[in-house]
Amino acid sequence: MIDPTFKDKTALETNAGAEQIASAQPDCVIMKSTNVETLGKPLEALNIPVVYLDFETPDQYQRDLTTLGQLFQNPDRAKTLAAYYTDGLEKIKSVTSTLKEADKPRTLLLYYNEKDGAVAFNVPPMEWIQTLMVEAAGGTPVWKDANPGKGWTKVSLEQVAAWDPDVILIVAYFNPTSEVVAKLKQDPQWQALRAVKENKLYGFAKDIYSWDQPDPRWLLGLNWLAAKLNPKLCPDMEINQEALTFYQELYSMDKAAFEKDIQPVLNGE
Repeated sequence: MIDPTFKDKTALETNAGAEQIASAQPDCVIMKSTNVETLGKPLEALNIPVVYLDFETPDQYQRDLTTLGQLFQNPDRAKTLAAYYTDGLEKIKSVTSTLKEADKPRTLLLYYNEKDGAVAFNVPPMEWIQTLMVEAAGGTPVWKDANPGKGWTKVSLEQVAAWDPDVILIVAYFNPTSEVVAKLKQDPQWQALRAVKENKLYGFAKDIYSWDQPDPRWLLGLNWLAAKLNPKLCPDMEINQEALTFYQELYSMDKAAFEKDIQPVLNGE
């Protein structure tokens, strides 16, 4: 959608090792810092420069954008992008920071996963972007003391019922989110929950990818989430316009392309 030469790019195997990467004769390899041991060091041993990035939290976005600005000799563009995220985050925080703790909706974000016919619900760690977004949007994560691990942690429906949050957000990466939410609303056990009774069970907004992830669209997810958790504080939030601005600012996508390629798949209750 944004790169007319995309089809001509070299594509590596998903599990490509150092040898396959090296065969492409790169001037530099950019990778996640989690790949230092498995890929980074073997490439460094071949005298191939490696740059490590994370892009997992707002702070890391600032640091890593600066790094890319240096690498591609375009620091001004990096500063512009960093300011876009900083300004967007501060805009939301300036509104939600006025909330008293007692007024923050008790919020539960659940990753719905269906594998081999078995349904599982999972909550994210406290340091992940999903939790940070709930807090920045003016919500209280009810799972705060339930997930000391480093990845998604499975929780039972009994635990969900015990929390009985004001708002439930459903993330589904491999199922249509709207269908998952519709199915849950028909479930008698879910109908007993406060969030369902008060019509505050939402599928997390998404376009091509879900906006809850540390994908560059996390700022769109934050805007959408703030409007859902605290609509009185964000009465003028127009998420379609926010999305248009995002694609224009980050990818130079014009309005016609946005309306053709993004708007049809943009959804979020």
